[in-house]
Amino acid sequence: MEQSYLIFSGDRQIEIIEDSKLIHTEIFLDGIRFDFQEDKIADILKKLVNDFEERKINQFEIKCSHPTRVLEIIKGYYDALLLAAGGLVLEPAGKILLIHRLGKWDLPKGKLEPGESAEDGALREVEEETGIGNLKIISDLGSTYHTYIQAGKKKFKETFWYLMTSEGGETVPQREEAIVKAEWISTSELNQVFENTYPNIFLLLRRYLKMKN
Repeated sequence: MEQSYLIFSGDRQIEIIEDSKLIHTEIFLDGIRFDFQEDKIADILKKLVNDFEERKINQFEIKCSHPTRVLEIIKGYYDALLLAAGGLVLEPAGKILLIHRLGKWDLPKGKLEPGESAEDGALREVEEETGIGNLKIISDLGSTYHTYIQAGKKKFKETFWYLMTSEGGETVPQREEAIVKAEWISTSELNQVFENTYPNIFLLLRRYLKMKN
């Protein structure tokens, strides 16, 4: 299966799509296709990323035969790379554990501590933010990516996600992290979440539903 990546900054996005048949890299901007040879792509990407972060452009798409390498090139144009981890937790009836923070639905996650593995960080963050323990990782859900500017520095954040199970039970939302509630929500109720969540969380939930079906 060919690889693809989505990088979000608010509602704006960069999409990297693998096409193993391509010789040159194709970039689509404002509906126009541009072809670039290998020795030119790094300089072009640097300018596009700067324009993206300065909000001069809202989105662009890259089609190439080496998407992971392009992703790594893009990461290199940011001042800091941050790593986080979180979980999509299921209870026995199949309900999903979601949190509500800063006015939006979200999944429990947080930054990794120094030397901490992504798996351990995901388990710790889920328990800290929701009060739910006895967690077990059952599969890898891949990563999501988003960028932002803080104190004048461009930051790139990669979050590692895991599908987890739990016995369920009463939640204890972590108020000091601005979490106002943590709830078990059935898949039939996810439309309310899709209407008020972040693009990365929407992407992850859709990824899970696709796996489930």
